[in-house]
Amino acid sequence: MIMNSILAITDFSTQGEQALERAALVAVERRAQLRIMYFVEVPNLNLPDPFERLAQRARQLARRHGIIVDAVSRTGGTVDHVVEEGTCADLLVIDQRSRRNLKTFWQGTIVDQLMRRCRCPVLVVKREASRPYGHALVAVDFSTESKELVRYACAFVESELELFHSQTTLTETEEFRQHAQSWLSRLTEPFDTRKNRVTSVVGHGDPARQTAIQQEGIGADLVFVCKIKHSTLVHFLSGSFAQRLLSLATSDVLVMPHGHRASSRAEAKRRIGAEPKENRVSFPVVRRRAL
Repeated sequence: MIMNSILAITDFSTQGEQALERAALVAVERRAQLRIMYFVEVPNLNLPDPFERLAQRARQLARRHGIIVDAVSRTGGTVDHVVEEGTCADLLVIDQRSRRNLKTFWQGTIVDQLMRRCRCPVLVVKREASRPYGHALVAVDFSTESKELVRYACAFVESELELFHSQTTLTETEEFRQHAQSWLSRLTEPFDTRKNRVTSVVGHGDPARQTAIQQEGIGADLVFVCKIKHSTLVHFLSGSFAQRLLSLATSDVLVMPHGHRASSRAEAKRRIGAEPKENRVSFPVVRRRAL
């Protein structure tokens, strides 16, 4: 998996700053370029020049983590602006932003809208970012997207992985359980060299709730999930599995869009090259001289 560019969104809140720190840690691990962007739903009148503060944060992150950080000079006034900036990114990082009002009742929260519209995976940060991820949970089903999700998770983190599938009460039979366990085993076959840290578990009950319970039980600090494509009516009435998991899990959640395929090196470079340079200010790596 090639990851050349990460876009992180902040509103300078405590949660927004956690998203920036997590994005920087991922950029270090993946050797990726980090772009940071200011985006708020309601303008902050106490912050007359948000780009000045954003540029300062870019310099701080570049110095602290030894990475290249770009500050996007155009502030995001709408979700459309964020989606446009995200077209050149291999990963979008944002805090949960669960604020709800009449508008979000119809359109969903900011995170809901980005999960639906972004073509790259979306990492929703819910915890303080102090170190790389140590234990990850991958929520899978019997779809072909689960194979890609497991492949992506194995490439994304160096931590222990647990594949988890929960049966609903309608399919709770011993035969189905054996079938599910067999499927989970097949999902791990391409990763023979990492079998010592890839395990699998079959649970019972509501998938979103049981995944959240499993995450809490094993102490996972990251959950991978695939965004399942639903009709507009089904999405409005019951929400998606990813949405429900975001509200229940206490860890960070990475949502992979439906039909996503990891970029090749050539494709990643093409997307970086397509990014408009007039909308960003770069802060290069600050290298300290040894005394």
